[in-house]
Amino acid sequence: MVIYRVFMLVSDHRMVGSKIIECSTDDEAMAVAPRFPGNHQAVEVWELARFVGRVELPHGPLSEPASAPHDWRALNEGNRTWAAQR
Repeated sequence: MVIYRVFMLVSDHRMVGSKIIECSTDDEAMAVAPRFPGNHQAVEVWELARFVGRVELPHGPLSEPASAPHDWRALNEGNRTWAAQR
C-alpha cells in the first residue's frame, strides 16, 4: 500500500483541508480522492513530492461521501491533468 495525501482546494486554489489515504495504485487514489465531503471544488493527490493528479468537481463541493467513485478520467477529459499524464 502506498500513502497519498489528498488536498481539498477552493476556486482560488487555496487549500481548505487534507486527508491521508492508503491505496494500492495511483488509479485507486484518484478514484477515492473526490469522495471526501467538504466545501471544496477540486482535489489534488500527491505521493510525497510527486504530483499524481487533480480532479475538478463539476458540480461544486460534495455534501456527503459519494456512493460510487467519480469517473475522474471523464471529469478531466481535455484538461492537462491526470488523464493527460497517463
